Amino acid sequence: MGEQGEMIEYHWKNVHIEIAVKEYMHVKKYSGYGERETFTSTVPVNIRFWEYEINSLTELAFVKSVLQSYIYNRMRSMTKKVFSINLNPTKHLHMKEGVKDGERYLKIWCEEDGKILKKEYFNYQEVVMLDIAMNKAITCLSTNITTKLTNKLAKIA
Repeated sequence: MGEQGEMIEYHWKNVHIEIAVKEYMHVKKYSGYGERETFTSTVPVNIRFWEYEINSLTELAFVKSVLQSYIYNRMRSMTKKVFSINLNPTKHLHMKEGVKDGERYLKIWCEEDGKILKKEYFNYQEVVMLDIAMNKAITCLSTNITTKLTNKLAKIA
């Protein structure tokens, strides 16, 4: 019957998070109640580093956990560790704490066959901003809800 929606976008240093909330209203027949308006929400979420998409909740949770480790200074003792996600059979997304111009940064880069294709450095504030945006995306993924209006009060026991 009708469609409404809104878009939340985050674009910073080649990280792109796009959340599109779409609500659909339609009339549904309920036995014994007649017709009622029903709202259905869908929340498509797109997360990309450059043109490489994060394709699963596991990958998203992994990126989020590395951001959290950086924010809470847990990576200081893991500076030699590189955290990697396989984007496809040949490309990998890597994250590691590093130093650039005497400042600590989270370095995120894409690599194919050992060759760095693209890289960005995120300072502490930028990592916090990215973490907040990722958190919003995860929250939206967990709120895909269908709401039915029945005009009846629920009985509370």
